[in-house]
Amino acid sequence: MTLTNEQAQAAYLRAKDALDAISKSRQATQRQKDAARAQRDALTLEFIGTNIAAVEERTAKFQSFIANMTGLIEDLSADALLRGMRGLTEVITAAQPLLAGNGAED
Repeated sequence: MTLTNEQAQAAYLRAKDALDAISKSRQATQRQKDAARAQRDALTLEFIGTNIAAVEERTAKFQSFIANMTGLIEDLSADALLRGMRGLTEVITAAQPLLAGNGAED
């Protein structure tokens, strides 16, 4: 299976929604909200709306997305488990198998 632009965009948009939920959560600390907003803005600038024809480039960009979101999950989950964090974790868990068959290393 080859990662498509549509699959990547769907994952990016789901991650954006999860980051929005964290940034608006009453349970989130200010640090969590700020981190979620920063990642959401970076996601919007770097990933959302990008269509890449070459599978290798698309795969590398998607791997970068997963690494960024995984780092954020690890950082923010040290404070508290939020609904948005669960949503973001679900996005990344569902996104990782999309790299299968793209020559990506685990």
